[in-house]
Amino acid sequence: MKSIDFYMNESKGETKMVSIIIPVYNAQAYLKKCLDSIRNQTYKDWEMILVDDGSTDNSLSVCEAYQAEDERIRLVAQENMGQGIARNNGISMARGEYMMFVDSDDWVDTCIIEKLMNSLTVNNADIAICNLHRTAFNEEEVVSKYEEIFEEECLDRGKDDGYVFEISTYPVAKLFKTELFRKTNFAFPEHYFEDVAAMPILYAYADRISFISEAYYYYRNREGSTVNSLEHLEDRVRCMYSLVKLFKSHNLFEKYYEEMERYIIRRIKVNANMVKKVLNRFRSAFAVSQSEFFQSYFGEYKEEKKPNVLTWGSFNLYSISKAFMKSDRDEILKEYYGFQSIISLMNKKNRELDYTMATHQASFRQIGINNDFANKFLHKTVMEFSDIDYILIDFLEERHDVGRIGENYFTISDAFLQSKHDGMAEYEIISRFDENTSLLWKDSCDRFIRLLKGYIKPEKIILVRLKLCEYYGNYEEKRLYGQIDEIRKTNKLLDEYYDYFISRCPEAIVIDHLFEEEFYFTAQEFRHGCFPWHLRQGTFTKIGTIIRERVGGA
Repeated sequence: MKSIDFYMNESKGETKMVSIIIPVYNAQAYLKKCLDSIRNQTYKDWEMILVDDGSTDNSLSVCEAYQAEDERIRLVAQENMGQGIARNNGISMARGEYMMFVDSDDWVDTCIIEKLMNSLTVNNADIAICNLHRTAFNEEEVVSKYEEIFEEECLDRGKDDGYVFEISTYPVAKLFKTELFRKTNFAFPEHYFEDVAAMPILYAYADRISFISEAYYYYRNREGSTVNSLEHLEDRVRCMYSLVKLFKSHNLFEKYYEEMERYIIRRIKVNANMVKKVLNRFRSAFAVSQSEFFQSYFGEYKEEKKPNVLTWGSFNLYSISKAFMKSDRDEILKEYYGFQSIISLMNKKNRELDYTMATHQASFRQIGINNDFANKFLHKTVMEFSDIDYILIDFLEERHDVGRIGENYFTISDAFLQSKHDGMAEYEIISRFDENTSLLWKDSCDRFIRLLKGYIKPEKIILVRLKLCEYYGNYEEKRLYGQIDEIRKTNKLLDEYYDYFISRCPEAIVIDHLFEEEFYFTAQEFRHGCFPWHLRQGTFTKIGTIIRERVGGA
């Protein structure tokens, strides 16, 4: 990691100034924590522009006190005109070569500027983005992490397509070159949800955008914040009009028509979910308003039916399934069966083991262990599959050895190996590469296929041919894993498994030849660790798209 000296202009002995714009409105209870997190930055060359938006509490007094203590802090007060206008005033005052936004009720890690500047400079980017933590209502305990789907990549305009409307429209947790605002004549519109209407134009003009997988921004999820408020319903539609108008003014509407259409459909669904909490008379009028907007630019609105998917296989396939479904976070978890193998599923005398013998602190992995030991998949009924559109399967979990207790089998998965086994009976380890194991697997696979065909039509079975990665790194530099012989030995076995399944279930849709694709490698900084069994977030999205295109034409 480069130090602050990396950013020094050797001839002038100066760093590049960052203008930090903070709109302030009635944030007295949170403001000091926010401002202190900026003042304590490891990167020292910054100016803080505080724009008080007509606060009625003591926020202005707090801002004045901080301004008096630090000459890098500048303060301007305006009548209450909204967050967008406050940010616009800050943009017009900015003197730095770089710019970032922080909301007055949030706070940041003390290294956020240094980390973003490092990413932006090393990648010669116009925008650098990190992830952010969400906190509980009015609390500072982190409850979730918002992750950009391109977190491991540096995207190039002209080379990479389809990302302008995929990046979050939050202005925060990002570092921008100030010239990007000047050349686009950028301004937030004078209504709520102004970021939805304005931010995509910056992404469209940026030549390169870099991403950091770590989260350095802390977003305070307050009940009274705009995003959690059901007020200003009309602005949820107005912002979409503003977005279209903006891209038309830059002669970019036709270029981004299809991407924008998909984005608008997502916004309509988000808005509809929010309005469910409102009285029916408001909900109906709002639905008409959204429909009229969509018809004005994109034709008749028909809500896309999201496929209902059951997933059997690896964590990679779990993430790919979410991309295929375009699902909300963890929506697919209720129908995901991971950390288990076909031998384990099809070979239990009583179809269950005492899963309390293995406990994992991570609930996601504990669910996988429970499903494996209790054989939850075998307990499902045909009726439960009546609304399942597809079953997605991969065999990456078949790389694991199998455990046996008496006549019952279970998977010695990552989740199991990381769990506590207090009081568990001794078990025999069945090597995955033993010839008898291969025979047992094929017999189990035959019964597994019959089971699947009893649940769903075979042409609705999607086999995704995932294997261990041979390379890790990034698009510019990929390196071969050290244990490459072991990886290739495992992949050869997986190929035998895939070929056998296809021979026994030729009606299944096979997503093949992924291993040869340029995008099939492990990201060195992947948040779950750099291992051959992990793909990249961007690869999840690409494969999800491939499946969606395939079944759409099937």
